[in-house]
Amino acid sequence: MNAEQIDETFADHREAILKTAKALVEDTKTLVAGAASSQEQLASAAQAAVRTITKVEILVLLSLHIHILSFFVFS
Repeated sequence: MNAEQIDETFADHREAILKTAKALVEDTKTLVAGAASSQEQLASAAQAAVRTITKVEILVLLSLHIHILSFFVFS
């Protein structure tokens, strides 16, 4: 893996993080709206938000690992 490949991979992860963060905003809006709705809708919105938060966490960790790898490989 060369520096260019790592940069491309990090850029791909950055885009995925931004896209997932936007989804989290939408999940949060649904969660807030669900608070005024039924318990079932609230629970569904909460589950979706947890899934999205977990996805953001995984994407950020992957990006950090790529960044750290590039630091040690190309320093």
